[in-house]
Amino acid sequence: MMTTLILCLAALVSVAGWYVFWNGQAKKFVKSGYTPPAASWFGIFGFTCFTYLLLFLTVGKVKVVRKAPLPKKGRFVFVGPHQLPCDFAMLRKAAGHPFRMLTAADQLGGFFGLLCAVGGVISVAFKNKTDGADAQVACEKALAQNSFRVPLAAALSCWALLAVGFGYCVTASLTWPAVACVVGALVVAGCAGAKPALGVFPQGSLLPDDQEFKEMFRPGAIRMAREAQRITGETVYIVPEGLWYNRDAKLADIFHKHLKGMRSMFETQRSPKSSNLIFKINLDELPEAERAEIVRQQKEIMRAYKASRAPVYGGVAIRGEAIAVDSLPEDPIAAIEVIKLKVIELQREARSL
Repeated sequence: MMTTLILCLAALVSVAGWYVFWNGQAKKFVKSGYTPPAASWFGIFGFTCFTYLLLFLTVGKVKVVRKAPLPKKGRFVFVGPHQLPCDFAMLRKAAGHPFRMLTAADQLGGFFGLLCAVGGVISVAFKNKTDGADAQVACEKALAQNSFRVPLAAALSCWALLAVGFGYCVTASLTWPAVACVVGALVVAGCAGAKPALGVFPQGSLLPDDQEFKEMFRPGAIRMAREAQRITGETVYIVPEGLWYNRDAKLADIFHKHLKGMRSMFETQRSPKSSNLIFKINLDELPEAERAEIVRQQKEIMRAYKASRAPVYGGVAIRGEAIAVDSLPEDPIAAIEVIKLKVIELQREARSL
C-alpha cells in the first residue's frame, strides 16, 4: 500500500512540476526572441497531435501529394507561403519533420501559449526595430543547438528503472503504480529533444490571396541557415513547400458540414484594428502623402484579414527538394529569390491537383 501511494504521489508531483515549468516558459514569450528549452520527444508528439487536430477542424482533409526525400544528415529550414493562420500546421504536415516556428508574441497567450512553449516556438514582439533582430538571433541559436538536453545514457537509465517498476506493478496487479511508471517515462522523454529545424514564412505577414507572391521574400531565413551552418559546421538545407487551400464549397464533405460552427471559430482571427500598431497611428499629425500611404496599408491589411476568414474545404501540400544553403547565390536577397521561385512552382503544382 505504501509503495502504491509513493509511486502515485511521484507521478502527481512529476505532472505538476511539468505544468509549472512549461507554463512559466510560456509567460516569458512577452520578451522578443525568447526561446523555450529544446522541444522534447513528448512535446513534439503532443504538438504534432495538436497541429493535425487543428487541420482537421479548420481545413478538413489535407493531401500531401509528394515529399521529396530529406538528406540523412544536416539541419533544415522549411519555407512556405503565409496565407492562413493554420499555415504552420500545413507546413508541419508537409515537412514530416518537427521544427520550431517564429510566432508573434501577442498570439502566444493562455493554453495555446503553453502548447507553443512545449513545442519550442520562438516569440517576436514587433514593438520596435530591435525585436526582429533579437528573434533572428534566437532562431540562429535554436537551429544550431544540440539535439539532446541531457545525456542519452541518463535518459536510458531512467527508462530502464521505470520499465522494471512497470513490470513489477503489472505482475503484482497494481494498476495506479503502473500508470505512474508510464507517466514517469513520458516525463523523462521530456528531457531529450529532436534534431533542430525551423519553419519560416519569409513574407513576414499574412497574405491570403498573394498567389504569385508579389511581396518580396525576406532574406532572414538565408541568414539564419548560414549562421547555423557556420556555428555547427553541419550543412543546413532550405526546404521549399507548396501549400494550397481549396475554396470550392462543392468539395465539402460530411465533416465540413457538421463541424461548420467549430471551424468558423478557428477561422476567425482577432481583428488587426486591435492588435496591429499601424491602426494606432494618429493620421492627423502626418503629411498628406504619408497619411495616404498609411491608409492604403490599413485597407490592404483589413482586406487580407477578411479574406483569411473565408472558408476552405481541404488542402494540398507538397514538400520540395532540399537545397543546401551554400549552393545558393552569395547575396541573401538573390538567394531567397531562388527559394521564392521554387515555392511558386510548388504552389502552381499543388493548385493544379
